[in-house]
Amino acid sequence: MKNNNKDITISIKSSLHKRGEQPTKYEFITEGLYVKKGDTTYLSYDESELMEHDSKAVLIIRGDEVKLKRFGHTETTLVFKENHRHISKYKTPYLSFNVEILTEKVDINVTEDSGNIDIDYTLSTAGDEEVFHKLNIRY
Repeated sequence: MKNNNKDITISIKSSLHKRGEQPTKYEFITEGLYVKKGDTTYLSYDESELMEHDSKAVLIIRGDEVKLKRFGHTETTLVFKENHRHISKYKTPYLSFNVEILTEKVDINVTEDSGNIDIDYTLSTAGDEEVFHKLNIRY
């Protein structure tokens, strides 16, 4: 099985809001690595600047599903699959809690040369209001 590795520039745009509020928008551009192993694509990057602490991330793309794994100051694995609900543990140095992801849309178009991923999802935690997210990742 052939592995394809390639240095890439990744653009991440995020918009989030609670019901009835105006969206807060973020944009982040960083260097990363594209790796293709079989039918799975990995995009890894450092998101320390975005997260304001030591944090690495890996996007794992396989079929119609995207997993976002974070390592470092915070640790979690968020799973995005259209019309699916996923509960994940979110760990920080101070506390751990569950987050629930309800994915409304996943649109994946990735090749070795370029990629575009759009994800719309709702994130909620126990006792807190739902937060609606739109995430776009390009390389």
